[in-house]
Amino acid sequence: MAAKAGRNKRFNVKAGTKAKIKGKEMDFQLNVNLKVQLLVGFLVPIFFVILVGVISSKKAEEGMVANFEETARTSIETQMQYLDFGMSMVSAEAMQMRLDTELQSLANGLFKNDLSKASSIYRKNASNIKVRQRSNELINAIYIIPKSGSKVMSTLESSDQSADGYYEKWAETEEGQKVIYEKNVIDWLGKSTAWVGSHPQMDALTGYHQDDYAISYMSAFPNRAAVFIVDISKEAVKKSLSKVDTSDGSILGFVTGDGRELVIKNEEITEEFAFYDKDFFRNCLAAEELQGTEYVIYDGQEYFFTFAKSEKTGAALGYLVPVRHVTKGAEAIKSITVMLVAVACIVAVIIGFLISLNISAGMSGIIKRLKKAAEGDLTVCLKTKGKSEFSILSRYIMNVITNMKGLIQQVEGIAMLVKNAAGGVEEVSAKIEESSQGIKATLAEIDKGVSLQASDAGDCLNQMDSLSRKIEDIGGSIEQAARGSEATKGIVEKSIETMEALSGKTQATIEVTDRVKEDIEELARKSMVIGEFVETINDIAEETNLLSLNASIEAARAGEAGKGFAVVAEAIRKLADGSSEAASEINKVVDEIVKQTKDTVSTAERAGEIVGEQALLVKHTTEDFRDIAESTRQMLDTIRRISGDIESIDAQRQDTLDAVSSISAVSEETATASGEVFNISQKQMDVVESLKQASAELKEKMAELEGALAAFKTAEEK
Repeated sequence: MAAKAGRNKRFNVKAGTKAKIKGKEMDFQLNVNLKVQLLVGFLVPIFFVILVGVISSKKAEEGMVANFEETARTSIETQMQYLDFGMSMVSAEAMQMRLDTELQSLANGLFKNDLSKASSIYRKNASNIKVRQRSNELINAIYIIPKSGSKVMSTLESSDQSADGYYEKWAETEEGQKVIYEKNVIDWLGKSTAWVGSHPQMDALTGYHQDDYAISYMSAFPNRAAVFIVDISKEAVKKSLSKVDTSDGSILGFVTGDGRELVIKNEEITEEFAFYDKDFFRNCLAAEELQGTEYVIYDGQEYFFTFAKSEKTGAALGYLVPVRHVTKGAEAIKSITVMLVAVACIVAVIIGFLISLNISAGMSGIIKRLKKAAEGDLTVCLKTKGKSEFSILSRYIMNVITNMKGLIQQVEGIAMLVKNAAGGVEEVSAKIEESSQGIKATLAEIDKGVSLQASDAGDCLNQMDSLSRKIEDIGGSIEQAARGSEATKGIVEKSIETMEALSGKTQATIEVTDRVKEDIEELARKSMVIGEFVETINDIAEETNLLSLNASIEAARAGEAGKGFAVVAEAIRKLADGSSEAASEINKVVDEIVKQTKDTVSTAERAGEIVGEQALLVKHTTEDFRDIAESTRQMLDTIRRISGDIESIDAQRQDTLDAVSSISAVSEETATASGEVFNISQKQMDVVESLKQASAELKEKMAELEGALAAFKTAEEK
């Protein structure tokens, strides 16, 4: 019963218990499950991976949108500059012809009396306008309508070259009145000119159809004897605008000042859409800026809108692009990023779960067996095969349990010997008491022998008391050994936590390294794009410089007649300015790449810091295992002290036997003189009674020792 009661005792160290090891106070706080700690350790870097993915896709979308906006704006502005340049050439040639005095005289009918000269001037100018029309792909037709009495000049094949002029009829129309007399169409020379989207009243007179031209230049001669008309080819304008991408729902429109439109959608001319009646387009026409961008809503869908206006012709270009087309590339990047991040998260969670499951399984087995050992069952067995940390820990724990089991078995053997010795003392005391009762009458004469016997009995008692104290010391040593085992357990648990932290830092190092690799790859791609941009801009700059130089040379050679080339040079200069702006934008992109490079360096530095932390954790782990060795050494010292105490107990036991032997000899002497030492025999009885009490106390101490030892199970029950 005592053994079973002892085995039910607990020797646990509760969470929060403080123990002193080598003078240091340690607090064992194990409030969080190991599996939870590992999963949290994996989820934290996963969160940052998701954050990096979100930020990267957002930055990519912003960069692509900004790049597309700038490209679209530049493209529209370039198209408008090209059309302006071509139409400026047209207006310059028209101005040159309508200022020709011979042509003015011919239109005014001044050569009626000189038909030969009139015919010569007519043929020369008719040939001239045909040459101009054929040499400029923008020009669809040129015709000069003089007053009645002079023949019409036209590049139209279907036109009647001998038809009489009808300027007077046209001048009386509303269209003619606007061109000739309205102030807003008077050019810098004071001559009546206008850029119009169509001239239906003139078409009615000529039989020409407005579907063949996109915009028309109309200019009255200074003497108002004729009107000079240049129709800009609709097909040529479409060809120029086709360089702008209008696929995937994009809409591009060329709108004249009077509202006529040429709209292209999905690479084809369409009449299903009109810019002129849209509020956002009218606001752009009313604004002072010649170009601009904004986001608008049309037909329930968001569009990016950019426009460019012409100061010379009053026309404007409008470009609508669906936002989904602008962000299509960014959405693809976002989808790929989300997919990769999701896969990374799933893999990380699975790996973390498997690692935590493996560690948890190993720890559960160790904790289960240590719990049994703490309850006193020293027969537990741990798996010690393998090279893992758990196998090493199991081997050390098994060594501790084996040593403890050997120690308990030795103490049990000593306790049995002490118990037998106590029984012998009790038996001897009984015999002495029995002998004393028989020889009370004859002990008077052996006073001296009884005194010696009493002294020996006192020595025996003192030695037995000393033996009792030694047994108590044994109990203290055993308790100290138990504390050493608990300290070893705490140190091992701390080592496990350190190893877990090392595992987490290693994973973080891998992820940071992967991120550095991705950043460097992204920088390489951006550098390639920049190289292409710079090469393109350099080519444009070279061509622009050559064109500007040629225009300047031609203008200088032509003198007064080279004003048209001066206009060309001005347009080329603006084109060069556009190239400079593009170069500036490229510099901004380069700055972004430099910034991203710095971020990549910071990421690499962070990876280095994490590796440093790992090294520090490994160092801590080494120190912890050294503490385990120190605790084991202290436990062995304690065992050695217990062994010494046992030897001392054995020696004192021998002294006790010698004393008892001496008492026996004296008792024999007392037997020969029992009659003479009665009084002394009575005192001897008192001494025997004291010896019995000491023996009883020794039995009680041994019972307590047996109860404590019974809590430990050192062998399997059969």
